[in-house]
Amino acid sequence: MRRYNIWLTVAHQNMSQFAYSESLQNLLLSLKTQLIGTVDLLDDALLLARRLFTVDPEKVKRTEGRYDTYTKPISVYREQRVRELIDIHETDYPMHEQYYKWAQSLMNLKTFLFLLHTPTYTGVPMAGILISK
Repeated sequence: MRRYNIWLTVAHQNMSQFAYSESLQNLLLSLKTQLIGTVDLLDDALLLARRLFTVDPEKVKRTEGRYDTYTKPISVYREQRVRELIDIHETDYPMHEQYYKWAQSLMNLKTFLFLLHTPTYTGVPMAGILISK
């Protein structure tokens, strides 16, 4: 289409309008440039999040210390409890939670604030920027 200078514009309210055809949904989501406004349905937001955003499987959700507690004699009559750090454990952010956070950000876009999504051709994941009225 670019070769003939023809540009296709598709406007719709939600992806469930195309629920009968998964191939049509895939076709719409593969268009080069997309302008996305507030998404009302969680299913649509998750679909867009899975398609447009990448997750980091190495992302750390929280870091927890693991301790050992023992008693150490101070004198013949006294003991002291000692708490010693023995390990640090990192809990990863599950991928479905990362997609859910992206979906929430699509659902929480303000009025007249849009996400402009364009692919990059260098193998880097798509990048989105917010544009406002």
